[in-house]
Amino acid sequence: MKNILSGRKLVLDKQDVDTDQMIPARFLTTISKKGLGEFLFVDLPEFSYEPCDSILLAGPNFGCGSSREHAVWALQDFGVKAVVAPSFGNIFKKNSGLSGLLLIEMQVESVKELISCEASEVRVDLSESSV
Repeated sequence: MKNILSGRKLVLDKQDVDTDQMIPARFLTTISKKGLGEFLFVDLPEFSYEPCDSILLAGPNFGCGSSREHAVWALQDFGVKAVVAPSFGNIFKKNSGLSGLLLIEMQVESVKELISCEASEVRVDLSESSV
């Protein structure tokens, strides 16, 4: 088992990001998991990153909204290995578990501290339960 994940820090410091914001319905014309990453957050100008191995830091209630497996697939296809947020939508949490996307819940203050720190990478140590 791999105990350490690391990747470039991606930030989406926004509350209540729903699955339609992650991957808009107009891109749900496939059942393939490949290629969805290019449409991740396409309508959110505050998310302007290139695909890479990364860890996403997000606001509370990330992944709320409808059951959309494509949202998890888009994150993974973009290169997101884990999402760190204060809370997650229940259906998104279930879909992430089924697809193998690691979700880490942390206190709002702790996530804000990670967002504001100057580091460009995030390291998650599963055996130490630390970020």
